[in-house]
Amino acid sequence: MRGLLFRPLGRVPPGVRPAWLVLWLGSLVVVALAVLAALPATLWKTPSFGLLVTAAVAITALVHRMGTSTFGRVVRYTRADPDNIAARAAVRDRGLKLLRALHDGPRYKRIIIVGHSLGTMMAYDLLSYFWAECDPARTVMEGTPEFAALCTLEHAAAQLEEAPSNREKLNLYSIAQQQLRRLLAGRPAPLAPNQRDPRWLISDLVTFGSPLTHAEFLIAADRADLEVRKAARELPQSPPFREFIDPNVLKRAEATQSMPIANPANQTRLMSYPVAGVIDAWMMHHAAPFAVVRWTNVYDPAALVFFGDVVSGPVGGSFGPAIIDVNLKRLRGGRQSRTFTHTKYWALDEASRIAACRRAVNLLDRPI
Repeated sequence: MRGLLFRPLGRVPPGVRPAWLVLWLGSLVVVALAVLAALPATLWKTPSFGLLVTAAVAITALVHRMGTSTFGRVVRYTRADPDNIAARAAVRDRGLKLLRALHDGPRYKRIIIVGHSLGTMMAYDLLSYFWAECDPARTVMEGTPEFAALCTLEHAAAQLEEAPSNREKLNLYSIAQQQLRRLLAGRPAPLAPNQRDPRWLISDLVTFGSPLTHAEFLIAADRADLEVRKAARELPQSPPFREFIDPNVLKRAEATQSMPIANPANQTRLMSYPVAGVIDAWMMHHAAPFAVVRWTNVYDPAALVFFGDVVSGPVGGSFGPAIIDVNLKRLRGGRQSRTFTHTKYWALDEASRIAACRRAVNLLDRPI
């Protein structure tokens, strides 16, 4: 399985496609030149013109600092240069070690992963890797409440895919997602040190100010490449990618009398499959963490670069209709932020923003 941490060198476009950053900085230059061109000639000879030049230089320096500090780290993270690989491997190893430790023993019942900015990309990647290694947690047996919950989830995913903008379908998917996750979390913790953990405790991924809104050129060559990578199960989406199944799997699915069967039947697609050599066992595929993990993404639309958060945006359009995109500007009744808010998601200066953050983290595990 490949993820953001180890993108193949041959798949990385030249310059890591930082076109959005170039256009952003370039647009500022164009605006600045347009403003200077519109100034009357007499102003160029006045003492106040020096103040304008000084202000322009200060703004340029500020933009440069914002660009390098905010965007530079993202570009470095997504670039598969040899100098980056060891550092990113260390990040992955530390993150996976933490997730394993949190699952070790009966101490924790629920885990919420929260990330900001570049941290959202790391969290997404770590969640993908951790889910892929948790085979026992991804496996359910026919005839159990867990299998019934999986079948309900498969039906809900199929219905949401047919009507991605339907709020009722999203609610049904969220409820099915929560129910299956609670059943998996309620499994007994392993008793022996060498026994693999059958539980799944991660309930939520919450992202603030995420650059993943620009996924089509940050982690893929273009939009078409992004779709190919999701279909290849490189990049998880929500709901998980549902694959066409072969005739043997179709027979097993029909025999359950619970899995959703398409019409015609050979068009049936599922996010799970029968485990080879194990009677009555089904497993969710390795790119399906969002079968049981809610993804809530909070962003603040930008205006004129300096107002709101130019880094962030909705991610549902790239990663699936089950993602809950929270638009802070809409929550403010359409009022635009008056400052650069990329680092202010948890600031106490705005009640609606703090309320949105609390709802996103969802400590009480309420339905959406």
